[in-house]
Amino acid sequence: MKNIFEVPMASQEVKLSIIIPAYNASKSIGRTLLSFSSAITCSYEVIIVDDCSTDNTVEVISNYAELHQNIHVISLPVNSGPGVARDEGLKHAIGEYILFFDSDDLMRRNAVDRTIAFLDKNNIDVAVLRYAIMFGKEKKDIGMWERDSQIYMEVQNKFGLIFEPAKFPYFLTVTNYPWTKICRADFLRSNNIEFGRLRLHEDILPHWMILMNAKKIYVSTDVICDYIFDPDGGNITNNKSALRLQCVDAANVLYSTLQSKPIYKPYLFEFWKFAACLLDWAKDVIDTSYKQQLLSSIQNIFLKISFEELQRIYHTDKDTYSVIYKFILNKGF
Repeated sequence: MKNIFEVPMASQEVKLSIIIPAYNASKSIGRTLLSFSSAITCSYEVIIVDDCSTDNTVEVISNYAELHQNIHVISLPVNSGPGVARDEGLKHAIGEYILFFDSDDLMRRNAVDRTIAFLDKNNIDVAVLRYAIMFGKEKKDIGMWERDSQIYMEVQNKFGLIFEPAKFPYFLTVTNYPWTKICRADFLRSNNIEFGRLRLHEDILPHWMILMNAKKIYVSTDVICDYIFDPDGGNITNNKSALRLQCVDAANVLYSTLQSKPIYKPYLFEFWKFAACLLDWAKDVIDTSYKQQLLSSIQNIFLKISFEELQRIYHTDKDTYSVIYKFILNKGF
């Protein structure tokens, strides 16, 4: 029987490494792997990093790996979160390009091949692609989140398909999904891109680090994947537990990073708007028993903002200013 995956020959270079963290993903990961076979024609490998699943995820992916030489399974010794799993996968990746993917999403046809061809032709390290949300139990295609769609359209209207991030730092505030970006492996490694040990919001820092360090970014018009999102389901976005407090840790780490090098300073203004949006959302999501702790931690972040930055926000975005002002006073929520 013919293999359903494109398997690179031993003498053939691997063009793309797809890295997938997996935890109790036995019901979905088979469909994800199947979607690659009809979506990608270049040589690729799939590195699945199991994070101590308690179901039969390892059995499912091991069965695929036995049949397909380009599928590799790594098992972490202790449950460590998706960031650690992605970082471990990157250590073993041999592809020229890297795509971080999730274990329950479905890849769209041709987007990867067209994107890599464009990056090759134009000698660009980073591409950002569109996505399509499959919403609810009926999986209705609602496209991208409206705010992301507006930002994509704005950058393409101003610059076309290629732009320098320093000339449009607002682009960094798009939702920090790891699977919207295809990057050269050498670029990721030379810039020490890591997801780290946070279990939620671990993708914020690498998102900003990738986009800030890219000399140019290709903004593709292609949709890379169907993002399966059920507001009543098990998506990590729906997590209301104390882990949601890690949004503050992620914001603090990003703030410290922006302060660490002069080349990152131009992005600080957009950081405050991004942080206001993220943390305002988090305070509505988190369980009420953790809300006051969250608000106190958020207040400490915004007390770092300078008067000049706050005034600039006041004159350019009064809605964001109002959110930050309430957080500083820690009242009105």
